[in-house]
Amino acid sequence: MPPGLVIRAHLEGAFKLARFDASGAEVFGNSAAEAWFSFLAAFLVAPMIVMWIVLDGFSAPEDTPLLTAAVFEFMSYVIGWLLFPVIAFHLLVFMDKDDRYPGFINAYNWTAVIQNGLFLGMHLALGAMGAPDEARALMGVMMLSYVLMYGWFVARTILEVNTGPAVMVVALDLVVALVWEAFSNNLFFG
Repeated sequence: MPPGLVIRAHLEGAFKLARFDASGAEVFGNSAAEAWFSFLAAFLVAPMIVMWIVLDGFSAPEDTPLLTAAVFEFMSYVIGWLLFPVIAFHLLVFMDKDDRYPGFINAYNWTAVIQNGLFLGMHLALGAMGAPDEARALMGVMMLSYVLMYGWFVARTILEVNTGPAVMVVALDLVVALVWEAFSNNLFFG
């Protein structure tokens, strides 16, 4: 199948999973090749991150030279895409689900496109409406809650586990993201 059709099929599967339709999981194969191919999703998310930076600025302090801030954002983005999959592998070994790892990473990466699109769309809509900070915070919490439930559904469906282990996977993802953001900001600008 041509790569464009593979990408489309995976995004359609991710959309189905976003609607809590387990049939979306049928698209995601469980081979190492498919898991590696799924990192192409990072290239689809990258323009969203660039747009977010254009709207809100870099994570770096304001007096940071532009090139330094751009290199920091790029390195942080790449490492962020690789960090959770490495840690998740060890968790899935512990859970005795390492046989499902390639399929999980395949689905996880493609669903990241949908998740990032949802956050960016919300950010743009609230900005266009001139929503106050309180409304933005409330909508942000609601979107985060939905994305966490989406991640839980993906973990539960792809890994074929019960609620508790799926919650553990999503919690690990959230903790890794928060720790990496704090660590990387401190590492480069602390």
